[in-house]
Amino acid sequence: MFPAFCSFNESGEPSPLTHGTFVRKLKELISRIGLDPTKFSGHSFRRGAATLAFTLTGSHELIMSLGDWTSNAYLGYKQVSDQSRCVLPRLMAASATKTVTRAT
Repeated sequence: MFPAFCSFNESGEPSPLTHGTFVRKLKELISRIGLDPTKFSGHSFRRGAATLAFTLTGSHELIMSLGDWTSNAYLGYKQVSDQSRCVLPRLMAASATKTVTRAT
């Protein structure tokens, strides 16, 4: 049994899955289903991993470690769900209602 993120070299030995290997395989599979592989890259997986990491943990250190970020550039990858986007307006409306109720 091998780790999930390993690939196999020409001699069949397991090796770490590198970015280059991942993108080559991705483009190969995209080509097989009849799409233009030049229109795809591994970038969307990086963004998806960052978004998933934000969903799973609040630890910026873990997220930075996952993506090998040395700056806060990873924050640009965070995608917020529609459900999450509604939380703040609801909280603001509830706060405004409480403020109006206390004032009257």
